[in-house]
Amino acid sequence: MLIDNKYYKEIFKLNPWWENPSLIKKDVKLEELGEMSFQWTPPIINKINLNVDAIYSIRGPRQVGKSTAIKLMIKDLLLKKKVNSFNIFYFIAERLGSFENLIRIIEDYLEEDQINKKQRIYFFIDEISGLNDWQKAFKFLKDAGYLKKATFVVTGSHSLDIKRGVERLPGRRGRIENLDQIFHPISFRDFSFIYYSQFKKDKKIISLISKKINYKDSVNLGYLQKKLNEILDVYILTGGFPRAIDDYFKYQEISKITYDLYLQWIIGDLLRFGKNEQRFFEIAKSIIKNIGSRASFQSMSKGTNTSYQTLIEYLYDLEEMFVLKILYYFEIDQKKIAYQKDKKVFFLDPFIFFNILNFTSFSENYFEDAKNFLKIPENKSKIIEMLVGAHLFKIYPKKLFYFFKDKEVDFISINADKKICLHEVKYQNQINKSEFKIFEKLNEPGIVITKNQYFKSKWIFGIPLVLFLLDENNKS
Repeated sequence: MLIDNKYYKEIFKLNPWWENPSLIKKDVKLEELGEMSFQWTPPIINKINLNVDAIYSIRGPRQVGKSTAIKLMIKDLLLKKKVNSFNIFYFIAERLGSFENLIRIIEDYLEEDQINKKQRIYFFIDEISGLNDWQKAFKFLKDAGYLKKATFVVTGSHSLDIKRGVERLPGRRGRIENLDQIFHPISFRDFSFIYYSQFKKDKKIISLISKKINYKDSVNLGYLQKKLNEILDVYILTGGFPRAIDDYFKYQEISKITYDLYLQWIIGDLLRFGKNEQRFFEIAKSIIKNIGSRASFQSMSKGTNTSYQTLIEYLYDLEEMFVLKILYYFEIDQKKIAYQKDKKVFFLDPFIFFNILNFTSFSENYFEDAKNFLKIPENKSKIIEMLVGAHLFKIYPKKLFYFFKDKEVDFISINADKKICLHEVKYQNQINKSEFKIFEKLNEPGIVITKNQYFKSKWIFGIPLVLFLLDENNKS
């Protein structure tokens, strides 16, 4: 082996398949996956084409399964596609001190005689967002001609680091679409199939959820509602994070260790960005207090012992870490975003919400306190609205807003054809349809997400929450 630098031992340790391809089976991430109480294959795998010259980026929160997805791709290359094991290179970038070191180890690696230069070479670089100016390494490698017949997959837990990096590689990443992928926590739909495997055998379900669900489809899926509501009560507690789900399936609760694991990810990354844990504690309390409410940054900063400018910095970082989403006001008449008006903030996963809630309340029993929190109808309604927001964010990541004029519209989405759709959450037993005259007044169609009711008129149709969450067809 020609690699001769301080990372020599680590590179060998991280690429055991160079010694024997079957050693991929003993990978820690894959062993952890095999020990889980449920079978799950990250859907992101099907969105990565490893047969083209390209630099893919996978962004998403930590501990959601990005590294596991990479190891599954490597396993498939080794054991199914029988790729030369030396043509697969894996490394964790945040362990490097500089982008120059990344260039150095890749250059050394490419000099290896065991690599079959006539075949494609696969690079998997984990946590690239932990390496400053990482895009400079790829610019150098591309310009030096090293990226021919090579596929790169890079991952990161901070959206802005990855986004800025890929934006600085114009024309150097490949000529295919969808190079930037977001790895979200497990969705309610996928969780439902995990929780209740019988759904996979129901051809009617598979057929209906394979397309955009309309009013007729939602009525036809009504027979699932009771079971889906049961599943929803579990999903609200576990969210879409694999370890939390595994805890619940095994023990009917989520351990404090698991809660702490995810909490330390959030705090650890904030510290890495130069933030302060005590200040985060104060700001987190304000976020929890204002969940589901309209508020200005200035009003949210009150009582936090921080300026509103500092609060904005923390919110932006948490948003880039996929912890929460800042919702801006949209002027429907003028078709523009009003950044100066009040904002709404919601968490992108219920498990993360409970983590932050319990952190700010000095809870000793996170799981029991989460269940007690949900016993209050007003609290559960806030979580439901949060679930709807997180679901819509996956479909409309850049075009999701809210509106208020005499009456609030919870969410406004805008698709690729610039068509507006209004979304109102009414998770309650009784609904007065006169509340939705605003849809007609605004001259825009809308969806009312209900607890159990179905209804349809010229401007709106009502659909139960659990059926609404089954629809993941991309309209952005």
